[in-house]
Amino acid sequence: MKEEALTMFTGIVDHAGQLHSITTTSTGARFCVYTQFTDLQKGESIAVNGACLTVTDLLPQQFLCDLSLETLTKTHFGTLKVGDFVNLERALKAHDRLSGHFVTGHIDHCIRVKQVEPQGDCFVIQFEGISADHQPYLVPKGSVAINGISLTLNTIFSGGFSVTLIPHTTRITQLHTLKRGDRVNIEYDYLAKIVTQHRLHQKEAFQ
Repeated sequence: MKEEALTMFTGIVDHAGQLHSITTTSTGARFCVYTQFTDLQKGESIAVNGACLTVTDLLPQQFLCDLSLETLTKTHFGTLKVGDFVNLERALKAHDRLSGHFVTGHIDHCIRVKQVEPQGDCFVIQFEGISADHQPYLVPKGSVAINGISLTLNTIFSGGFSVTLIPHTTRITQLHTLKRGDRVNIEYDYLAKIVTQHRLHQKEAFQ
């Protein structure tokens, strides 16, 4: 994941690109991704399934990006294969609308799909694998980024939570392909983490 403090995203995915190739390198891996973006620039930041990566090279309708060993360790990228789809979002511009929430592109860890249940035209997905340390970051009707998608928390339970995917989300992202047991990238809401850490520091100060 790219270490660039000022790069931000919103979790509003533009489209899902397809992995054309995956190459193992001495420092990690290299992805080549088919994309609908036509004006990408070398060096710009792009969120791939929520992880902030750098466009290192360009080919017709494709871009390349390098993944460090740390990125491979913290994300589910090691489970992907050629032909899989990944959610793509370009970095937030200062004058853009913030339609989702602040997403840094720094994945916290991976969690698993517990259950996928159709509900009319929508899908309700339950996720599990939230540790006790991370549970305070989950706020009812708050935000979370799953594979780079800004989603609203529906129900929260010990060790997990559920979200609802509307038809638009299932149409333009790859979340509709998820099934029980699949691993996904999660980034907790940046503001929720700040508030939680502040409360912990206050509690420690008064002990």
